[in-house]
Amino acid sequence: MHPASAVPQVRARAGDIIIAATDGVGDNLFDEKLQHLVSAEVRNFNAPHLTSPHLSAANCLEILSSLASAVAKEAVRVGHLQDDPATSTPFSVNAAMEGYQAPGGKLDDVAVVVGLVREGPAEEMWRGALSSNFSK
Repeated sequence: MHPASAVPQVRARAGDIIIAATDGVGDNLFDEKLQHLVSAEVRNFNAPHLTSPHLSAANCLEILSSLASAVAKEAVRVGHLQDDPATSTPFSVNAAMEGYQAPGGKLDDVAVVVGLVREGPAEEMWRGALSSNFSK
C-alpha cells in the first residue's frame, strides 16, 4: 500500500448500515441524499429498529436488497441528467472547484453493496449459502 493512502477506520454499532459503492454513486449522490434513501427504505419496511432480535435474517436481507437497489437506481437516474445545468452533484461541484464545467450528473458504472451491523450469534441463514463467499 502506498504510504500516503488512507485507510479509514470507524467504530460500528449494532443497527449501523454500511454502504459500499462505486464512484458512480459517489459522483452523483450527495451524502444527504444517501441518508434520505436509507431513512425512506427503513420506513417503507416499517423497521425502525433494525437491531431488534425479532427481525429475521430474511427480513434484513429484503430491506438491505431493496436499499441497495434504491441507491443504484437513484445514482443511474441522476447520471442520466448529464449536462443538465439545474442538477448539482458531488462531481459537478468538485469539477467547478477545479475550474471545469461539468453540469448535471455523470454516467458511470454503479454497484452497491449494503450491510447491517447486528449483535449476537449469526442465524443459520447467514452461515449458509448467502455467506459462502466469506468462509475460510
